[in-house]
Amino acid sequence: MKIITWNINRAAYTRMNFWDYFNRLAFDVGLFQEVYMIPYKIRKNYHIVRGEMNAILLKKNPNMKKIEEESISYNTSEIDIIADFYVSVKIELNKKKIVFISVYNYIGPSEDEFSKFLDVMLSYIRNNRRHKIIIIGGDFNMDERFRGKYRGWGLLAEKMKKELYQLGYNEILSLKFGSKAFTFISPANKEPYQLDYLFIPRDIKINEIKVGSKDEIFNQKPRLSDHLPIIARIEL
Repeated sequence: MKIITWNINRAAYTRMNFWDYFNRLAFDVGLFQEVYMIPYKIRKNYHIVRGEMNAILLKKNPNMKKIEEESISYNTSEIDIIADFYVSVKIELNKKKIVFISVYNYIGPSEDEFSKFLDVMLSYIRNNRRHKIIIIGGDFNMDERFRGKYRGWGLLAEKMKKELYQLGYNEILSLKFGSKAFTFISPANKEPYQLDYLFIPRDIKINEIKVGSKDEIFNQKPRLSDHLPIIARIEL
C-alpha cells in the first residue's frame, strides 16, 4: 500500500501541471490538506472523504469491503473543539480494520485548542489500537525546532511525538532522515522545518520512505506547493 500525506496549498482546478504531478504519484491512500475542488480525472479513481480543507482519497479497490467515516470522539462536548482539525475514515481490507486520520492544524487556533485535539486523538488511539490499525498523517504546522514566539508550538510537537512513540508509533520521515527531515522552508528566515508528519505503528513493515523532490515541487513556476509530500510503502 502506497500512502502519501501532503498539504497541496489550495491547488486550483486550473493548475494542470500540479494535477498531472498529483496523478503520477499513483497512491493508494492520500491524506491531503488545504484542499479545494478536486478535478474529475482524479475523483473518478478514488473514494473521497471530505472535511474542512481536508480530504482522504482511497483508490478504488474491489478488496475494500467497507468504507465509512470514523469519529475519534465519543464525547459530543468535544466536537466543537476538534471537528475542524481532522477527517478520518475506516476501511476493511483483507479482513483488517484500518483507520486513516488526516490532520490539518490550520492557521488561527491556539496551542491550547490544538493540544485538546491531540488529547482526544491520543485517547482514541489508546482505546482502539488493539482492534484497528490506525495511521495518522497531515500538516501539524509545528516543529520541535521552533524557537522564540513559536516555542510553545515546538514543545507541543515534541510532546506529541513522544506520546505517539510511547503508543508504538514511528514518525517515518524523521525515522529515516533524523534532524535533517523537512517538508517546508520558512519564507521569513529560509530555515527548513518539518511541519508534516506520517505516523505508522512500529509493527507494520515499511518498504519505502521518501519525501517529494524540492526541485520538482518548490522550484517550479508556479511552484506546485509550499510543502513537500511524505510518501511511504507499507505491507499489511
